[in-house]
Amino acid sequence: NLNLPNSFNIRWEEWATNNGGGYNTTNLPMISGPINVTPVCDNITDPCTYGLAYAYQKYVYKGVITFPNRDSWKIWSEPEYARNTTTYGPAGGFGDELCVVANINNTTHLSSSPIFSSDPISFLCTGGSGGNCFYNGATDPDLDDLSYSLTQPKVDEGINQNMNYQNGTYLQPFPTSFSTCDPMTGDLCVNTNLQGTSVA
Repeated sequence: NLNLPNSFNIRWEEWATNNGGGYNTTNLPMISGPINVTPVCDNITDPCTYGLAYAYQKYVYKGVITFPNRDSWKIWSEPEYARNTTTYGPAGGFGDELCVVANINNTTHLSSSPIFSSDPISFLCTGGSGGNCFYNGATDPDLDDLSYSLTQPKVDEGINQNMNYQNGTYLQPFPTSFSTCDPMTGDLCVNTNLQGTSVA
């Protein structure tokens, strides 16, 4: 089990002004966790003590950001030293922090963010057909159309502050593989014959 913080910070700024390089900060307290989200058989009640190579827990942090006006906003998580060591993705050392970036444009219409019903954890099968895809289960509260595309994993909010792969890229997370992201459904598929861990 990890000793996770009781809260962490979300940063946000206006796209247009860039605040002279500054940003606003909102603190998000932890409201629940740990919750087991390891995709395993139902009879494994505690994957962390079952001897598996990997087990996953979910912690939920929640807060409210009130924007002072209608504009284009960038929101990102304070970089966290939270990436695991992987076979082909990040090495897990300094420079492989975890940062999530979101952009909201409320200049013309008030709009809500999509809701994702699937936890972003997946064990995919090698060899092609069948169990090599992940569905994120996104819906939009405003019934807006959603479109999907892949982008590089971030270590901070800067345009070039991307995660480094040991052997691969965000489009090819395994050395001999290719990834597809359905622009209509968001289904993410990784095709490879290699076993190991990476970030897609």
